Amino acid sequence: MKFRSVVQGGLVLALAAGALVPVAAHAAVPTAPVVTFTGATCHAPRNILTVAGAGALSAAEMENMRVALFFGDGTQLFVPKAMTSTFLVDDTKPVEEYLTLAGRNPADFYGKTVSLKLYYFDKDRTEPPASYDAEAAGLGKTRFIKLADTQAALVDPDTACKQTLPAAPVVTMTRVAGTNKIQVSGGDGAANANYRFIVTLDGQSVAVPKAKSQQILANGGTTTLEELIGADEAKKYYGKSASVDVYYFDQAGEYATTLYVDLASVIAGQTKERFIKLDRHTLSARGPVVVPTLTFTPATCDAKANTATLTAWDKDRQDNYRLVVSIGGQDFHLPKADVAKILADGGSLKIEDYLTAKNQKPADYYGKDFSAKLYYFDKDGEEDPATYDAAMAGAGKTRFILLSAQPVTGTFVDPAGLSCAPAPNPAPGPNPAPAPNPAPSPSPNPAPTAPAKPQTKAPATTPAKTSSTLAHTGAQNLAPIALLIALLGGATLTLKRRSR
Repeated sequence: MKFRSVVQGGLVLALAAGALVPVAAHAAVPTAPVVTFTGATCHAPRNILTVAGAGALSAAEMENMRVALFFGDGTQLFVPKAMTSTFLVDDTKPVEEYLTLAGRNPADFYGKTVSLKLYYFDKDRTEPPASYDAEAAGLGKTRFIKLADTQAALVDPDTACKQTLPAAPVVTMTRVAGTNKIQVSGGDGAANANYRFIVTLDGQSVAVPKAKSQQILANGGTTTLEELIGADEAKKYYGKSASVDVYYFDQAGEYATTLYVDLASVIAGQTKERFIKLDRHTLSARGPVVVPTLTFTPATCDAKANTATLTAWDKDRQDNYRLVVSIGGQDFHLPKADVAKILADGGSLKIEDYLTAKNQKPADYYGKDFSAKLYYFDKDGEEDPATYDAAMAGAGKTRFILLSAQPVTGTFVDPAGLSCAPAPNPAPGPNPAPAPNPAPSPSPNPAPTAPAKPQTKAPATTPAKTSSTLAHTGAQNLAPIALLIALLGGATLTLKRRSR
């Protein structure tokens, strides 16, 4: 009896004399392992094939497994049978290694599409010919049944890292309507989730919470310092400069690790991985304008001028102070230049000098009521418009803020009308000791002469001698003179006549 065997669907049939006799069945085509492809990335610079499920293959099945790589340029690489079992192990495998083993330069295939195909070689012809792969047959690989086909593009590791960083947001802060407005602009909207902001003040660094950063960016990049950290905390920043460092968190590992800052350099005591620094901005928070102290001092006996004085003003904003002085109902608006001169002079203004400079006579205002109000001109719109003075606005002076709740008042005093005590005389010094009288020169007694006759003039010689003695002795010793007068009688008359 003759038999004929037929292979059909893995079942061998024996035909004899028209009788159908079943025989032992061959194993079916095995389930193919799962092969996945991962292209090279910046931090994993190799193209990887991952095989899973090969461990379930029997030795016979593994013997008949075949692997081939098909490239878009028409290149086909069939892994030799002896290496198939090495390839089909549950593991990760760099495509570059297989290309190198095949004698090919991996760089020649970067950027090209590759298909990894798994075949089962129907060694025993147990499967129907229709299941054979025609493409493999055309390459001389007959009875190859294709089990899997995984396609991907080989990535050049040298280009896997992104070269262009996201645009760095610009952070600014200005005082607007009584708050410090923070504006974040110019960033890449697609990178908003990965922007990070670190604020440093007085050597202390804090990170703006991620959720808060995204909220700010989603809100058009606008917030205020007072909203961000609270009004009370914001006051600590007034008048100070803080730095804002802008970072990009490379969550996907798309950039070279050489761009990352040191883990511990962002915030002391913390580690910040994959942070790339984009920029730094310096912001200055401004509080409300400083209100100077304004005083008025009437003229006194010591200071003979009526004086207005400003102290403790804001030097950064001193150009915006304005002063309005009223004397006897007459208002004088001191503009920027006048106030600047006052501040340049140490904050002191002599009202008389000001009136004179304005072609006014100070005397016309003496005795009248004086008042002064201090204003701030909100040139840049930094303060809340609700604080603007309505009366000044009605007079055409817009954006003026009254700084002195109550005007400084007094009376414009006439210095000349003050009752000032005379200056005391200097204390007298000790009287000098009188000079001693000089010792009188002894005068010889003149020789006695006969009494002169009435009709006869006495000789002039003796009186002349007596006159010289007067001149010499002066009033120092009157007794000898009196004696001479008594003795000389007529000579005395002659002396008198000569002395006329």
